[in-house]
Amino acid sequence: MKDVISIYYCHLDDLQVSEQDHILKLHRLPVEEQERINRLHQRSDRLLSSLGLYLLEFAHGKLPALKRTELNKPYAPNEEICFSISHSGKMVVLAISQKQPLGIDIEQRTKIQLDEFHLIMRPDEIETYTSEESFFELWTAKEAVIKALGTGFHQEVKEIMIQDNQAKLQEQYWQLTPIKIRDGYSCTLAVANSNSHSKIDLIPVTAQDLLPLKKEKENYANS
Repeated sequence: MKDVISIYYCHLDDLQVSEQDHILKLHRLPVEEQERINRLHQRSDRLLSSLGLYLLEFAHGKLPALKRTELNKPYAPNEEICFSISHSGKMVVLAISQKQPLGIDIEQRTKIQLDEFHLIMRPDEIETYTSEESFFELWTAKEAVIKALGTGFHQEVKEIMIQDNQAKLQEQYWQLTPIKIRDGYSCTLAVANSNSHSKIDLIPVTAQDLLPLKKEKENYANS
């Protein structure tokens, strides 16, 4: 039986300002996570980080007890789930599976000078990825693998080899799937290789879809 990987996503422009403010005032997150979010300087970063965890709560039916590795990768030790959260620009995405180790990365495409990134690219990549859009496809693919491993930038990105929608790092292979979510963004899902291909579901989420949020909003309005 194929494992199903669900990708939930939300864009800030799909939320009213009042809904954004309300999300920032919620107090359902664990104290450690709320403190981590409160240390972020940008309102958008605090909002997207909060939304990432509320997407996890929505997808799983409850917010699982979370821990973080020494390199800050969140995981749910008491649940049989694998998940990965990423945000950029005004978008946040969550990939979740019951079986497959995975990572996801999304990046808002911006104007860049490609030669500034040559130090972190392999010579063959410099020749192949010559446009901004192709560079972001490469970057999100490598970042998705890094997120799956939880190594952060302690991992040398040059060591990750990308070919034919597959990544290889230290004899470990990852299946790469470009995910089309919204214009102006590149997104890639990395899944640990197995003999079976996973089914991928894309699920847009708005504030109205988050039932616990709706109930809390109603209680807030009536208080």
